[in-house]
Amino acid sequence: MKIQLITDRGAAREVNVSGNLVLECHTIDEPRSFDDYNINIIDLQSEYLWRNHANNVSSIDKRGDFLSLRTILCSTKSSKTIVIFPQNIVMKYRYDTYKKDYLYRRILKDMLTILMTTIMPDLLTKTIEKHVLSFEKCRNKLNGNEYNSDFHFRDVDKGVIKTTSECSEKTTTIQFADRIFITTINFLPNGIYDFLKEIKLIDTKEICPEWLQEYSFFDDDDQKKKINDNMAIIDERNKENGIIQEKINENLNYKSILIETSPNLVKVIFEMLEKMLDYDLSNFVDIKKEDFSIQMKSGITFIGEIKGVNSNVREANVSQVNLSASRYKDKLDDDGVSETVYPLLIINTFRSKDIEERKKDKVNDEVVECADKYKILIITAETFLKLFEKFLKEEITTDEIISVFTNNTGLLTTDHF
Repeated sequence: MKIQLITDRGAAREVNVSGNLVLECHTIDEPRSFDDYNINIIDLQSEYLWRNHANNVSSIDKRGDFLSLRTILCSTKSSKTIVIFPQNIVMKYRYDTYKKDYLYRRILKDMLTILMTTIMPDLLTKTIEKHVLSFEKCRNKLNGNEYNSDFHFRDVDKGVIKTTSECSEKTTTIQFADRIFITTINFLPNGIYDFLKEIKLIDTKEICPEWLQEYSFFDDDDQKKKINDNMAIIDERNKENGIIQEKINENLNYKSILIETSPNLVKVIFEMLEKMLDYDLSNFVDIKKEDFSIQMKSGITFIGEIKGVNSNVREANVSQVNLSASRYKDKLDDDGVSETVYPLLIINTFRSKDIEERKKDKVNDEVVECADKYKILIITAETFLKLFEKFLKEEITTDEIISVFTNNTGLLTTDHF
């Protein structure tokens, strides 16, 4: 019997589970055809799966993988599928690239309604909403061995119940559809045979008795050691994948300036400016005069506006920057302070369009001439992102970026750096 384990906790591999059960493991974003296997197991217990770089708990970064798996489930003709619900782990969301951590956390038991009505339907269709999930740690006996579960299903028809907890008899596994089972039992990695036997998905007549499996012959011990070694490698790879995923989320956060508007746009732009100019903007207070002012030690000051719009750059945007710069210079004169001020307009134009569509809409010459007249530098989000990318690749330094900002007016293009 062939089993596919779809997980976010390791790379593709193949192992013998017990007797004639052969398990192939594949990542959640690259599953194989379900009908190539007798049984498919979708493992949702990885803590790294329950992450969302955005500022909400109603979705996860891998929502697209859930939707893809749902499509596969709906088209599967013969094989059976088991979905293992997560344990009571922490959902993390709103990734902050400056702090390199998620700003908010929520334990799954405190968001069960969202889990069952918003997140899980992406994988199991809207009918999952009728099932009520409750938090309660339980012990489960499977084939004589004990396994834990943090959740159970309430108000379930007796005809679909497949496993219940040992003493409290709480429902921990149900038959969700014709060939789909869902469980809250944490039986991975060593309890696959026990679980399949408990819910009668394997023919016990085909399986060798336990004593024969445990009897050591030829290279059995060496093979078992290889399995243990592989599991250790998988755990290490899982940790590595978690770090990689965090980096992907960080990059996605930077790319979000192509779709964001205030205040999220300002926040991410601030993070990028701080890195590029080696400057701390945490003490900047927005008093509705300008979006930022950066006083460099050299006596240079960058002052300007950050905008996210659905249109092209307009003269009104340039005029607003000019007004902010004029007010700032007037205050310098009143205080008798000498600074060289360079006005910047960082603007995300056509934020509802993709990048290829935006290329068709050039900034009007009249707007560029207006910026030149007021000695203002317009930086579109695409150009700003390319400049930041070059900085991260160490192809341009902070001093060179300062020169780019001080030596140009009008519209900044990649030809300037």
